[in-house]
Amino acid sequence: MDVEACPPFEDLVFEAAQLDADMAKCRAWYEISMYDFDRDDGTGRTWEEKERDGDLQMFHFDFDDKTMQDAMGSKGDKVLLVVSPMLVKWGDLDGKNFDASRVLARRAVITE
Repeated sequence: MDVEACPPFEDLVFEAAQLDADMAKCRAWYEISMYDFDRDDGTGRTWEEKERDGDLQMFHFDFDDKTMQDAMGSKGDKVLLVVSPMLVKWGDLDGKNFDASRVLARRAVITE
């Protein structure tokens, strides 16, 4: 990665603040998620309990092209590393249809 090609940190913070302000105007709900276990599975278990029970899969889980993109283009079927989170929008601008979701940005992952 060429460090010189990266935008200045101040620009990134400014763009993030603008995105946050734009998203706050919308009545939809946005979710940022690194892993599938970020979501409530309905069991009420904590991350610690899921980890104890062996239900946390941070590595070597199946690649899903609907919610992930392979950052290296290797087209593998198992995820080795999640590089960046996914952004999901729930509902619409009018604050309705919260049962429907749309992936706005897929997770960037490295596969094998």
